[in-house]
Amino acid sequence: MREPWLVVDPKVVVGDPEFGCAQLLWCRLEDIEAQGGLDHHFRLLTEAATLDPERARSWTLARCVDYWLWGVGVGLTNDPARCEAIINWLVEEC
Repeated sequence: MREPWLVVDPKVVVGDPEFGCAQLLWCRLEDIEAQGGLDHHFRLLTEAATLDPERARSWTLARCVDYWLWGVGVGLTNDPARCEAIINWLVEEC
């Protein structure tokens, strides 16, 4: 008999690993802000995973803008606000 849940929200595992940073940030934004902020956690993430920080920033910006626009269009409330906060942080960093 097959299990009812094989995976939850599977992600592609081929390509730039930096692509995955955005989702890790927007899914835990409230915890991240309460425990050291985006600067601290982004640095920890890129260092621990040996990622290129600039490439990770670029992918994070692109994915957050994309998800933000999609989320606003379909009526989401929390995720677009999280993406907006990350976008603002990235813009301030530049």
